[in-house]
Amino acid sequence: MLDYQNLEWTRKDTSGIQPRPRYRHTCEVIGNRLWILGGSDNGDDDASRASKNVMAGISELNLDTLVWTHPVIQGANPFPRSSHTSVVVGTNSIAIFGGRYSGQVYYNDIFLINMETYTSVLVNAVTTMLPTPISNA
Repeated sequence: MLDYQNLEWTRKDTSGIQPRPRYRHTCEVIGNRLWILGGSDNGDDDASRASKNVMAGISELNLDTLVWTHPVIQGANPFPRSSHTSVVVGTNSIAIFGGRYSGQVYYNDIFLINMETYTSVLVNAVTTMLPTPISNA
């Protein structure tokens, strides 16, 4: 963790099952909870070949207790994907846009996940106005 007043990093011990090492993921914080979303855990940056377990999608760290959990998404599941972008929306949701699935398969879809209920919906956007599928945005 970073002490932003003294600009010093310290390693914190956590409990629970830690998420797998990964890259090209996103990370968001709402209140006292931090989420790691998607990413790839192989050298090919192929999210379709990511480990087939719940940790390949979303991992949550409670910042008060430092306990890792791996919630199951209900509804339209946006994972697996890597190289996407995400943003906090309102007081309890995260939006995910774009990213890469495998090879030359790129996304231009938008998912909204309620982080209280872990329910996800695919946003029904006007398809003629969607940007080009993209990753590393």
